[in-house]
Amino acid sequence: MSQTLSPHITISSAGLERERSRNKRQWLVIGLLLGDISCVVLSLACGFILKFFTPLGKLGLVTEGLSGWIAYLPQFALAIILLLGLAFYNNSYSRSGLLSSPLLAVKYSLQWGLLLALVSLGLKVDPQISRLFILFSTASLCLALPLWRNFYKHSIVSRTNFRACVQRKILIIGWNKHADNLLQRSLDSDKIYPVQVVGVVGAPDGFALPKGIHHWPAATDISQLLSARHYDEVIIAEGKLDDEAVESVQRICGREMIDFALLPAKVSTFTRCLQLESLQGVPLLTQSKRPLDGIGFSALKRGIDCFGALVGLFIFSPVIAVFCLLVYRESPGPVFYLQERTGRGGKPFKIIKIRSMRTDAEAQSGAKWCTKDDSRRLKVGALMRKLNIDELPQFWNVLKGEMSLVGPRPERPELIQDFKSKIEYYNLRHTAKPGITGWAQVNGWRGDTCLHSRIACDLEYIERAGLWFDMRIILMTLKAVKNAY
Repeated sequence: MSQTLSPHITISSAGLERERSRNKRQWLVIGLLLGDISCVVLSLACGFILKFFTPLGKLGLVTEGLSGWIAYLPQFALAIILLLGLAFYNNSYSRSGLLSSPLLAVKYSLQWGLLLALVSLGLKVDPQISRLFILFSTASLCLALPLWRNFYKHSIVSRTNFRACVQRKILIIGWNKHADNLLQRSLDSDKIYPVQVVGVVGAPDGFALPKGIHHWPAATDISQLLSARHYDEVIIAEGKLDDEAVESVQRICGREMIDFALLPAKVSTFTRCLQLESLQGVPLLTQSKRPLDGIGFSALKRGIDCFGALVGLFIFSPVIAVFCLLVYRESPGPVFYLQERTGRGGKPFKIIKIRSMRTDAEAQSGAKWCTKDDSRRLKVGALMRKLNIDELPQFWNVLKGEMSLVGPRPERPELIQDFKSKIEYYNLRHTAKPGITGWAQVNGWRGDTCLHSRIACDLEYIERAGLWFDMRIILMTLKAVKNAY
């Protein structure tokens, strides 16, 4: 079915459906934008009231109160413009932005507060904006914006009539193991996944597709199929179609104004780092530089490590001293335990821990992980391991540059010799500096647990490493006690 717009222009029903979804999505974006503006205005009002009409305002410099309200209105406008600029820069008002985690709003709020302070100081606006007002407003926005976005995502966007317009409708042609993973994720009803698989061409014989997923044999006329139904994107699962067939599907997608993508079958690690580059016009799929390889982020991470390690040693020195005394009283001998571990690039170093076991713990058994109810463990050692107190001296390793605050946990060389030949991609974790805590540890994969799951988490961290991800892991560490023995 089609609709004629002029004697020479005809749009297919699939094209009209895509246009209707785009219009609905635009209204969702407008609603999100208006809500963001309301949050900024509310936060600025809270900041103004806290600064000028509560005892908290006395913490800063004495400034005018109600008489300064009108004078502050231009600063309100500046603050709104800055937040919208940040949101557009971070692609918040898009299909992916509508589905993004509400926690990202905390990041935008902090960036907004810093930018507002820098702009107000740099432009020397009159009247000068109170720094305490900016602080209160930023704190208010850190609370208001995530709550609003969480409400909007789960109460508005996730509704059936809107959900369909924010999820890309996908047709998969061919099949491989990644196609199966993509299909299962798209069917997860607990999350709003960016794509919705609505059809599969050429699924393997005997594979039971879920209800609601259309299936066609490999011999289906792709041209007729794409012109008759509404798809936002066609994904070809590499491995089944020859080069000529792939090029044919790509041409048809271009004609029907449908996005085209390839699902590689032979790439199974560092998939987030995949990037299509052009070398003198020749397309090349590469694993681009990982975040930890960038000089800028590496320098920032090292600066945070040094600052965090100094603060950690200053705050926890009394705790370290108390537990060292308890260890010595229970088991006389050295209270610190130096153990060789493997760092970045395979370089060995001595990790520092508060001793949690007997001094002869490995005299007979040799190197092995601590297990639940391990008889070698001291009584105070069980408490230290559960609360991660035995790891506190490793702030010194961080200061020395041997470790980071966050990263894959370092392993013992004698264990690595066995792991690297049995666990695929094990040694890739040594491309990053080891950490006091890590993504695997906060997810419970530590000690004598599934090594495959631990390595998967370590590789995921290397791909996703970033300032906000590190902060999330550090906060999660405070309550990460699963398998801590």
